[in-house]
Amino acid sequence: MLVGSNTVMYDNPTLNVRDWSGRNPLRIVLDRYLKCDSGNNIFSGDQHSLHYNTLLDKSTGNSQSIRVSEQHFLQDVITDLHQRKVQSLIVEGGAATLALFINANLWDEARIFTSSEKFNAGIPAPRVQGTLVSEQRVIDNILRMVQREALPHVKAYQ
Repeated sequence: MLVGSNTVMYDNPTLNVRDWSGRNPLRIVLDRYLKCDSGNNIFSGDQHSLHYNTLLDKSTGNSQSIRVSEQHFLQDVITDLHQRKVQSLIVEGGAATLALFINANLWDEARIFTSSEKFNAGIPAPRVQGTLVSEQRVIDNILRMVQREALPHVKAYQ
């Protein structure tokens, strides 16, 4: 499960399993300039965390800081995750992190909640273009599942 530095700093998520049984996910943080405090929940030693940045390589217990290039930041992150045999990634980040993956066309499926409440301030969500697969009501909200259009040079799995 991946988040960006702003989500870590402002929401302080734990990204673990609660109220359910199962394994905790691998926690992944994109923090180019090491803005996050090591005291944030995501860096607790109780589960493995990867902290991608452009400044430092360091391992402490279950937390590992991994230095990647500024110029190829996202591609280096994806390459490293592939080398670690990570085959599925949930991007739970905020608008900037989501836009990073959407703009690089590095997504397969988006789950978009639309609230019935109106907010007068905040950061607009990034736009996702794809094929609407399903839509359902969740209490007073709408959950839409959208899939990315297949690229012309990519053959679909059959």
